[in-house]
Amino acid sequence: MTVHQVDALREQVKKRLPEKRMAHVLRVEEQILWLGKMLLPTELLRLQVAALLHDIAKDTPDEEQIALCETLGIPLTEKEKALPPILHAKSGAYIAERDFPEYVDSGILYAILHHTEGDVPMPAFARILMLADFTEKGRTWERCKACRRFLESIVYAKTKAEKWHYFSLAFAYMLHLKYDYIASVTEGLDEKTKKMLAYYGADAHFE
Repeated sequence: MTVHQVDALREQVKKRLPEKRMAHVLRVEEQILWLGKMLLPTELLRLQVAALLHDIAKDTPDEEQIALCETLGIPLTEKEKALPPILHAKSGAYIAERDFPEYVDSGILYAILHHTEGDVPMPAFARILMLADFTEKGRTWERCKACRRFLESIVYAKTKAEKWHYFSLAFAYMLHLKYDYIASVTEGLDEKTKKMLAYYGADAHFE
């Protein structure tokens, strides 16, 4: 992967997404580069690709995404049926592999697939995309702003180990914020979500 290839991908994605969605994607790319330079400096180009493609299916109507998942034999959970907007991660991973095969690999596709709900265990690469998406500077939801402020404390870390520590705390904080909301609009938390909290955030307590 080269810088020129990433630039070419960005132009292709611009032709596929509405202006407002593309603005979000570019902010996620900016945020993922900020995190990547501190945490995974050898993976910056791949992180950019994941950011550019993570919402490639976001503006597809819910019914079309459901139909696509059914056609592909992708099982849908009760949470996904109750919150159709999160389906774009599953359909998006398929579209990214189908339409942009020269840019993606298994790690990038995994990150796209799990950037909304997460997974256990979840590689660092995928966790960085998930947190970058939640904390990009254009998000005005109070939960996102609170997590972004929390994450910014990473700049005080002096070693890479300390940076990962701050990142892990911010990731756990994000999970608590995301899943508090999900529980409020669905019938509680499903088993996958409970496993995420237990694995990454059970011992993290925030005011």
